[in-house]
Amino acid sequence: MNLKNLVAGAVGATTSPKQWIALRLNQGFDSNLFEERTSLSLLTMRQELEAAEKCGLLFRDHKKIAPTMQGRLFLNDFLQIFLRAAT
Repeated sequence: MNLKNLVAGAVGATTSPKQWIALRLNQGFDSNLFEERTSLSLLTMRQELEAAEKCGLLFRDHKKIAPTMQGRLFLNDFLQIFLRAAT
């Protein structure tokens, strides 16, 4: 899946755009803090997270979520995946 298709096909989550500002941080953010501070489970964005990871835009493990170098280069497009899902 390429970036254009990924952005065009974003589906699912019910989050506020403000909650994804954390992806603008080059070092990413602690996934547990996301849930703690937003009261949302990352499971609600599972499809978007998996798609972004498959395209090489996102790194995630059990502690951290962060944009990759490619994700930072295409950050505005990358964030659209989550913003479109929120609308």
